[in-house]
Amino acid sequence: MKKEIYLIYFIVLSAFLITPVLGVTASIKDSSFNTVNLYYTGSSSSDPGQYYFDGVPSKGNPNVGIELCDAGQAYVGAAYAINVGGSWQYALITYASSSEALSYTSQSGSAAGCYFTPIDFLTFSPYLYTTPNPDVYVAAFPGRLYVAYETSANPGTLSNFVFVGNNGYLRGSYTVPRSFDESTCTISISEPTISFQYYGGSFSAGASDSNVGISNERRMVIGVCTDDQGSACNDGTVLSSATFPLTLGTGLTGSPCVNDQATPIDRYVVINGLGNYICIGPNLKVSITQLSPNPVYYNQTLTISYRITNPRDTPYETQGGNVRVTTDFTVRVSIFNASNPSQIVYENVETITDDIPVNGAVDRTLYWRAAVHSGTYTVKVEVDYGSAIGECNEGDNSAQQNFEVKPVVIPEIWINGNKTDTFPYPGRPYNFSLYLRNSDNETLRNAYVKIVEKNGLSLFTPTQIWDKIHDQYGNKTKNATIVTSITEVYTDYYGWVNITLIPTGNRLFAPEYAYTNASQVLGNYSLYLTGRYLKGNIWEDFKFVINDQLLDNYPLNIQNPYTYKGYDKEIAFHNQKNFVEVVMDFVYTVFANFWKAIVK
Repeated sequence: MKKEIYLIYFIVLSAFLITPVLGVTASIKDSSFNTVNLYYTGSSSSDPGQYYFDGVPSKGNPNVGIELCDAGQAYVGAAYAINVGGSWQYALITYASSSEALSYTSQSGSAAGCYFTPIDFLTFSPYLYTTPNPDVYVAAFPGRLYVAYETSANPGTLSNFVFVGNNGYLRGSYTVPRSFDESTCTISISEPTISFQYYGGSFSAGASDSNVGISNERRMVIGVCTDDQGSACNDGTVLSSATFPLTLGTGLTGSPCVNDQATPIDRYVVINGLGNYICIGPNLKVSITQLSPNPVYYNQTLTISYRITNPRDTPYETQGGNVRVTTDFTVRVSIFNASNPSQIVYENVETITDDIPVNGAVDRTLYWRAAVHSGTYTVKVEVDYGSAIGECNEGDNSAQQNFEVKPVVIPEIWINGNKTDTFPYPGRPYNFSLYLRNSDNETLRNAYVKIVEKNGLSLFTPTQIWDKIHDQYGNKTKNATIVTSITEVYTDYYGWVNITLIPTGNRLFAPEYAYTNASQVLGNYSLYLTGRYLKGNIWEDFKFVINDQLLDNYPLNIQNPYTYKGYDKEIAFHNQKNFVEVVMDFVYTVFANFWKAIVK
């Protein structure tokens, strides 16, 4: 009668286990049904006890068993495992005894429908056992476990698994360099570094370490999967030696197997149930490589250069960059007020037609004339503005940088009532009127103005060129008087200066006096204005932009520089009665005295 009952139970259990059961769960627990995550029992790669072994309280590990729920009573064991296309690959790491692989859940568990192995009849293995069927390997590495549940203690092949996850795992982690090859659609896996967590600390070692690495006894289960636990893998294997780099398939087909317009593909390199993410897809990244000049002055040209890259995110490729970009995409460049981003002063959208290979780059440069109010502005470059490319990381698709726009001085000049900066002839007086404002349309009140004539005519020191002896050997060089006349004046409250100005010129620079080499000895003749003004509480030097050149001086010109011609009619001049007449009378006297001195 007892044998018949056992036979009926066996038939029912077999049928139950062959048919997949939804909601089956498993966990690693102690005798009080507390979930247990086991520590590594060694504290370095050279220590004895290089495994995860239960029943060692001094190492933080109590005796444990396996609780299986909603699958009835069964024979169970913990394993590193992956499912590759419906076929399980695994390394069993617990045993019931030296001759039996799986332990029977003979006790009631923590809840209805749950059954538990007696803790004395399940052990995380410190050794390789070949008598049980299947073989039992050392619980050598960290991992999230699978529990196999079968109908006998030595079933030979394990085919029913449930993922334990965080309900009891072996403490530690993996750092594994990985790389996708677009040409073969495979992932190359370099040697992992294993972090073993023991009670009170951790240490690391490579998977090829002779003490704690992979060996025939210490198996590592590794796969490329679509999930992070190994239940849906494209390729995988159980390693009995550290054969790295290891190349595994991704399940991707076609030529090309990845489309740069599609959503990036997620894969995981799963090692003993611990997933290491890799994104398969491009990753456009933009950086601003040049923003000059900074500061840029009003109406000056700002050069904006940027670089678009498709960088491989080595060594883990979580951000992709491992697929080339062949699809056209757009880039938007905008400039806006840094304190008011809605105030956009420039926008340009460009289509990039270049292919960008893995680790490739494309450079672009554009130019913007800074005809805006002074202040702080932001240039922003947004790559793939139209979202044409399916990227692993959309978070690095923009770059921005601040720069300053500074105002320039805009002089308005009238010469004898005509708006111009050119004098017709040298050597005669002009009514010179100057109004100053800056590019922010601010009147420059009480600004300091300096009008400079270099190498013009001077009564104080007439231009002189002569030979001088410059060494003990009697060698001679040219010596000369370089004359600079400076007029200093301030604008009034309304930004105006009204004065009489006489550009003197200098005929020594005329072609008929070329034999004097005046330009080589003295430098050139020049006439210009410069100065400074108070902006806020800071004195700013005058800056001018002429033909996109930033200048400190504003040039004044003489149309006929070597022709001295008087007026045909009487003209009244600014400040004529405010000492202009008197001073010019003094000048006449000086002139006359010179000629009286040399002509007798």
